[in-house]
Amino acid sequence: MVGLHKALKRFTCVSLAMMLILASVVVTSQEVAAVSRTTTRVRCGVGMRNSSGLSISLWNRYDSIRKLRSSSKNLVVGQTYRYNSNSSNSVTLSFYAKKAGNYTIKYDLHNSSGRRYASRTIRVRASGTGSVINGVKVNGKNVLSKNAYSSAHYTTRKKAKVRFSLAPGCKIRRIQVARYNRKGINATKNFKNGKSVTLGTYGYSGSNSGGTSCSPWNSWTRNFYAPTEFRITYRDTFTNTTGTTYFTLYRRATRW
Repeated sequence: MVGLHKALKRFTCVSLAMMLILASVVVTSQEVAAVSRTTTRVRCGVGMRNSSGLSISLWNRYDSIRKLRSSSKNLVVGQTYRYNSNSSNSVTLSFYAKKAGNYTIKYDLHNSSGRRYASRTIRVRASGTGSVINGVKVNGKNVLSKNAYSSAHYTTRKKAKVRFSLAPGCKIRRIQVARYNRKGINATKNFKNGKSVTLGTYGYSGSNSGGTSCSPWNSWTRNFYAPTEFRITYRDTFTNTTGTTYFTLYRRATRW
């Protein structure tokens, strides 16, 4: 009986030790899910004014990112935001490149006990302003700045020949053009890249009123410019994503 008692006691001690070891190394399914949701390939621009941001989901408010580093001194990265709530927990990384090229960002994920449960690598492609749109020619002239991306351009022309070029690795799938009509609807139609388009003449207008019978009020507004918006659907083979980006030509509104 004494031998059996010692054996049971030894078995209990070993079992407890194994449970503690397993508890320290097992990664929960929620932690794995939080890791797998993070984007692994991103684009950014060259220069501080062309920085990009990436939001990373965490399993809970006690998890943290540690040992954040880049593969080169030419890629500057830092953690710039943290959000905690009962339903959502995330951090934001901001980064920009000093020179065009391909880089990597690496970091470790730690849980509430300080244990590292994952390491991540993000591949970064830096070029130009970091925008998917690489160039916009309006009547043969490139209207985009080389230093900072702008999604709008102003013109006095009634018609414009517009051609878009995208960043390397991106391909145009469809372009739509949208203009306000006399009913105030932003109507869309397909557009062929490089062709001419009649620019919109209708600006947005609206009115409002309120108050009481003793003190009523009313207001109206008319936009000074008429927008012609281009909606470009593209496929990015580097990030393996499909998205839509926008560019707008404005001219003086003549109708509302």
